[in-house]
Amino acid sequence: PGALPLRNSEEGWGKYIRDSLIETVLSKDLLLMTPVSKPALLRQVFGLSVSYPAQIISYQKMLGQLQEAGNASTVANYITLLSNAFLLSGLEKYSGSTIKQRSSSPKLILSDNALISAMTANSFNDTKNNASFWGRLVENAIGAHLSRMLSEKGASLLYWRERQLEVDFVFSVGQKLYAIEVKTAKEKEAVRPLLTFKQKYKNALLFVISPKESHDTDENGICFVSIEKFLLSLDTIL
Repeated sequence: PGALPLRNSEEGWGKYIRDSLIETVLSKDLLLMTPVSKPALLRQVFGLSVSYPAQIISYQKMLGQLQEAGNASTVANYITLLSNAFLLSGLEKYSGSTIKQRSSSPKLILSDNALISAMTANSFNDTKNNASFWGRLVENAIGAHLSRMLSEKGASLLYWRERQLEVDFVFSVGQKLYAIEVKTAKEKEAVRPLLTFKQKYKNALLFVISPKESHDTDENGICFVSIEKFLLSLDTIL
């Protein structure tokens, strides 16, 4: 409630998120949770994650962009630590094998888009006009919402990738397997990865989430749901 007067100030709100939330967690809360041998590296891992919302990035690629010396195990451990602090999630790749999932490159989902916006210098209008980054923000928002809702059901959120084809989000609830593609434009591009996924996993239920109004399931069995309707209730697809 104390931050309410800042709602119309992008600069003031961003400063509040950075100073009162992010900085408090990184410099105090996390260090109280567990010993951190390299606090500077931990901070850099978070900063790097903010730069790659809703993207798959290997630990080796992360290491190549970090100034502080470290190794893949340390980076993986710090992503887990940041996840335990509710700042982000490193989604594993769906493969049907737990071992393969745990050895996969993570897909980074920040727990709230405010964490991303506060760490960039771009205004809302500039961000909205950057189609690629805006698409990542929308996908991240969907992923964060899914992750929260699924954790309440004891389910895990994953992604799927095979060569150049990627399904943004995959998860199971009970005996049902769900595959979701998020598109802010070019809905038709979501069809091929979803159908390829279904060829491998016959029982999968397929969804595309986009800005358009929800409409019926198409001839391929893909259900199209609007972003607004989906964010209002996860029950839209379950």
